[in-house]
Amino acid sequence: MKTIQLILGPSILLAGLLTGSAAAQADTLPPTLAGETFVADTPFPSGDSTGCTNGDGTGTFTYHFQGTASGPYPGTFVEDVSVTAGAPVLPDTFTRLTAFHATFTITSVTGGVTGTKDLAPGASGLAYCSLGRHHRATFAAPSLTYSAAISSGGHTNTDEGTASATLQYAHPFSESFLTSEGLSPTTKDQCKKDGWMDYPQFKNQGQCVAYVNHQQ
Repeated sequence: MKTIQLILGPSILLAGLLTGSAAAQADTLPPTLAGETFVADTPFPSGDSTGCTNGDGTGTFTYHFQGTASGPYPGTFVEDVSVTAGAPVLPDTFTRLTAFHATFTITSVTGGVTGTKDLAPGASGLAYCSLGRHHRATFAAPSLTYSAAISSGGHTNTDEGTASATLQYAHPFSESFLTSEGLSPTTKDQCKKDGWMDYPQFKNQGQCVAYVNHQQ
């Protein structure tokens, strides 16, 4: 019995060390942006709207928002949004959202995040731009895509996924990060020393390095 313990003991210990190493390796990545939400600190019209070049609710307008970020990266956010309202859906009502682009920054104890959002290919939404005295503008963008760089723990990773955003009259600006495709490395060093195991999309170090090379 003692002999069996001497033989199996090191094997069990080695397996435990390998399992522990893999678990520790998997814990090194920060969270994705899935579940993150933005809310502007003050209600509409908190941003500086410009544009509204036409009198029928169509045109391009921009906003600068800053407010509270909640979720995996709690803290504050700043976002600049450009929206284009196209052909009217119904007379004197909402027009079709034909373009959406935003740049954003999150300041959080979890990490620093910078990124962009755009209207998903083939998607649309609703928007309206008024040239009245109060210069009202509103939009609903249910299908956006985002791309972000997340800096945490001395490393930077990229994250991509889907999001949605709304701005309604007399309501705060709100935005949600809905899904994520998972984090990806930005340097070859992140692939070495079993670092590639952090990223389930890669089967080995070579695939991880090849991905980084393709992005550069």
